[in-house]
Amino acid sequence: MRRGLGAKLWIPSLALERAGLEVVDIENLRRHYAPTLDAWVERFEQRWDAITAGGAVAGVGIEATSFGQGLVHHTLRELDVLLPDGSIVTCTPDNEHRDLFFGFPNSYGSLGYALRLVLETVPVKPCVRVEHLRFGQADTFFAALEQHCAGDADFIDGVVFDSHALVLNLARFIDEAQAPSLSDYGFERIYYRPLLDTPVDHLAVRDYIWRWDTDWFWCSKNVGAQNPLLRRLVFGRSRLNSRTYTRLMRWNARWGITRRLARLQLSLLGDGP
Repeated sequence: MRRGLGAKLWIPSLALERAGLEVVDIENLRRHYAPTLDAWVERFEQRWDAITAGGAVAGVGIEATSFGQGLVHHTLRELDVLLPDGSIVTCTPDNEHRDLFFGFPNSYGSLGYALRLVLETVPVKPCVRVEHLRFGQADTFFAALEQHCAGDADFIDGVVFDSHALVLNLARFIDEAQAPSLSDYGFERIYYRPLLDTPVDHLAVRDYIWRWDTDWFWCSKNVGAQNPLLRRLVFGRSRLNSRTYTRLMRWNARWGITRRLARLQLSLLGDGP
């Protein structure tokens, strides 16, 4: 039976080869997958920042307007989803695919891939004025946070440095003429550091939206990227972003460099095996 079945499968393959087509075992297709995926990822990363609308919806994105506008998927009105079977469906809150519409947020790609999204937007101005309000106690900080969430700020976020250093950041859109100068946190300056001692700051709106990405909040210090010399000569402006740090984390997870350094440190201190 096996020999006969094999012969039946072999005859069409031979005919295809004689017709000038390449017949490849499905396992051997892996040699085609890798270059294709590498090229796709390279083109994707050259053209996109670290966050996309589809990723923010699938992963439940939250940012500084969420106190008033909701999470990113709360602004979603329609999306096209590529399903595992290769079909594409359009999902809205009230059509036949409404279950997928409401189930897609926080699915992390497990239900399909978002190809097109229709999102509500708000009008913007070219610049942002940011006030940094510092508090020494948690109760006054959270009371102020609640108060300002009911106010007229366009953006609100907060940073807790320690139990006696809490900073509430209130940002509002402004015209370019209203900004005396614009700060740049895309390279040498680190965004979180001035929060403690700069009462007011001004940024271009795009720089404000991506303000945390340059140093992945403050995690860039874990790879030496906050050292001025390494920051300029090793990383440079183009590598100071969450994509770079994600790659480094994956590389470290694979090779265990930090684990080895920790063991070495313990050995030098006489606490290791």
